[in-house]
Amino acid sequence: MRFRINQDIRAPREAVESAFVDPGFYATLGDMDALDPPEIISQSADDPDVVDLVIRYRFVGHLSATIRLFLDPAKLSWIDHSTFHRGAHRIDFDMAAEHYPGKLRCQGAYHFVAD
Repeated sequence: MRFRINQDIRAPREAVESAFVDPGFYATLGDMDALDPPEIISQSADDPDVVDLVIRYRFVGHLSATIRLFLDPAKLSWIDHSTFHRGAHRIDFDMAAEHYPGKLRCQGAYHFVAD
């Protein structure tokens, strides 16, 4: 399936881009009901124009008894591998289930456009 989402963020592009590589930003995402705060596994910037991030997300919401027959709630996590290309104002990402290979996979990109 392919889809596209456009979201207007009323902030300078540089500030928005900086948030995506700021560990403090991810800590603020812990207020979501069904997710633990994202865990930054690694962050590197060998090239000053490229930042690589690996982030773990964990589902902690309620699952019905029927779903728990097939999925272990303790294993509902996924890993997001993201690469931020500063000069191109783009983040490429690849997310995959951590414990259930082949059950969840998502790839895409964020494009930051100044308005």
